[in-house]
Amino acid sequence: MPTTSRTPEKLAKGAMHVNYEVGAFRHFAASDLTDSVSIELFLLHARNLIEFLGWRGSSYDDDLIAINFVPSWMPPSTPDPKFFKNLLSKIDGHLSHLTWRRVDEEQLVTPTTPAAPNDHVHDLVCTAFINFTDQTVKAGSPGAPLFSTAIHGWHTKL
Repeated sequence: MPTTSRTPEKLAKGAMHVNYEVGAFRHFAASDLTDSVSIELFLLHARNLIEFLGWRGSSYDDDLIAINFVPSWMPPSTPDPKFFKNLLSKIDGHLSHLTWRRVDEEQLVTPTTPAAPNDHVHDLVCTAFINFTDQTVKAGSPGAPLFSTAIHGWHTKL
């Protein structure tokens, strides 16, 4: 969906909301993810950042997305082009709705299931957000100072 142009002031306010998502994502990624609530919150914030970074297209004109800050932004490609599509389908089916798939699979809300690629998701989002932040700095985007603060000390897990 095409984006609406935003003022620098609006972008700066939007950056605060993006930073909240980054902080929450980092918080739950740093936890041991041994309980269902932590896993669900990690995945919820992961989904928000995956959508923000553009691995799934924007659904609404008022979605806050990376290209609002860097119009030329393109999310990095992943080794498996269907990785995020498949992951987001599972997240949507497990977190947003009560589904029979959730009953049958129990993959994303069970701490002991090795099928949940939490570290891989963390690393892809981390790497992409650091790259995005570098581009906001180069572009002089109003969100650049906040994004730079958000990524301070953020490293991949693998």
